[in-house]
Amino acid sequence: MRTFSSAIIILSIILVPNVFSASDNYKYAKELQKYINQHFRQYTPIKIQDYESYVLDFINPNTEIIGDFDGNGYEDICVVLKKHPKVIYVISFHKQEHSFNHFVLNKRDWTSTVRENLELEESGHVRISSPDSALETILIKNPAIILEFIETDSETLYIWEKDQFETYDRGL
Repeated sequence: MRTFSSAIIILSIILVPNVFSASDNYKYAKELQKYINQHFRQYTPIKIQDYESYVLDFINPNTEIIGDFDGNGYEDICVVLKKHPKVIYVISFHKQEHSFNHFVLNKRDWTSTVRENLELEESGHVRISSPDSALETILIKNPAIILEFIETDSETLYIWEKDQFETYDRGL
């Protein structure tokens, strides 16, 4: 009986990987891991080894960032995850009083290499443009998420406004 229970523990560790690579400083990591185990069991974190070596020659990619994106007073986290067969997701997990909400910001087929890099845009004045407007400066209240696509020299800015993310594409 003892061997059987040990095998179950080892098997559960293998089947439910820890999503976090470097977020030991995320204060809700244990709660989020439970949420991810319930809702995203087949997802695993992007690791440095998933990037092509030439990418690592000029950038140290971030696969997760922490900030209060929705302004509710709790730290949120945005993570780059992969789901087999070879699909990459960028998901923002928002801490609520007793649980999390999640928002899929980006999803794409993983063709050859990981191109995603996450950066934090601090609150304050930010320059944006959209297809139907010229370059302008806006004031953002909360930290925002920058999703940079390394090989295309473009990025998308996700700003939380009115209970949802507004998206702004920006060239670099």
